[in-house]
Amino acid sequence: MVWLRLDTRRPDSARIPSSPDIVIIHPAGLRADSLSMTAAAADLGLAEDELLHWPNAFAQSSDELRSALSLLSGDLTLNLDRKPGPASLVPRLRESGYFTALVDDSGLLERRVGSMFEVAESATGTGALVAATERLWSSRPAGKPAFLMAHIAFAGAPLHDDTTNASELRTGYLKRLAELRGVIAQVSQSSSRSSRPQLVVLLGASGLELGEHPEDTEAPFDTHLRVPFLMGLRGASGLPLGSQPSLVQSADLGPTLLDFLDLRTRAEQRQDGEVAVGRSLEPSSHHWSSGPVHEVLYLAGAGHIAVRSMEWKLISPVSRPWQISAETSRIYSLAEDPGEHKALGTDSGLGPMGLAMFTGVQSWLNRPVAVAQSPSGEAP
Repeated sequence: MVWLRLDTRRPDSARIPSSPDIVIIHPAGLRADSLSMTAAAADLGLAEDELLHWPNAFAQSSDELRSALSLLSGDLTLNLDRKPGPASLVPRLRESGYFTALVDDSGLLERRVGSMFEVAESATGTGALVAATERLWSSRPAGKPAFLMAHIAFAGAPLHDDTTNASELRTGYLKRLAELRGVIAQVSQSSSRSSRPQLVVLLGASGLELGEHPEDTEAPFDTHLRVPFLMGLRGASGLPLGSQPSLVQSADLGPTLLDFLDLRTRAEQRQDGEVAVGRSLEPSSHHWSSGPVHEVLYLAGAGHIAVRSMEWKLISPVSRPWQISAETSRIYSLAEDPGEHKALGTDSGLGPMGLAMFTGVQSWLNRPVAVAQSPSGEAP
């Protein structure tokens, strides 16, 4: 991979080291409004001013498994049984000499992609998850950079099965959040010991509905999708810091990390957002580019697909295999209705903005590559 780094690395001293250790902590059920930046930084053992973060970040799906697969593939995953391709994050890291490890408390991700990693372990229960993280991290070979992904699914289980009362749901969520934050802190601490610089990433795998939509608990409203996304660099400098306002998503992390490490060609970088929905965040984070990273995001929920811009949100029910209809779609003005309580696309049609969003996502779903990845028996 030396030729690739010579071809792509910018002559810029404000870059992270070329082969840092990387730890991704990927917890489900972590709403963006559930903890402050100060608290999130403390859980990672960092100061708030040592972080690069995106306040407008969204999990690719309300299903943490789909979000994890989208993160690894750099695209919105339609087929949950399709592995990320050879140019995706983990194969590229292994090709460049990284030791790669996965720990998963659900077993669902490990069963699907565990063979892509050098070591992968399913660990049921929070204690087992933390112990597995420490064991895998300790087993990394000396002299090699290491990549660890900790997929934490337990906190994504719905709380509204027994009640839709918002007060009761929030009380239950606070108890779960305390446990989740403890696990995040322990995973971060147990994987922090290294002689190398380390890039640590916290990206929510899903949010959680807490009574905001008692009559429609499964639709991909922002409560299900908006998550924390932040990263920090231990033991070195070169990571840009501060807040990045653009809309970003799970699928952006893979190409971003590969670009931080100079593991993609310029031709591959030019295809961002065309072949797959993921885009590298490196240019915007360094202010090498201006303007938004994305005009819209394509996100999935239970039985739905969503299109989200800064000011508008389209939610379309999906029939098998990934078919949508304008007649059943809903459009929300987020500027006037940030809680997504009043759909505008009911009696008078979707309107110009809703129709443009619908046409865009329908065209994306109808691409040959998307059709090929959509088995006839699966919808989200």
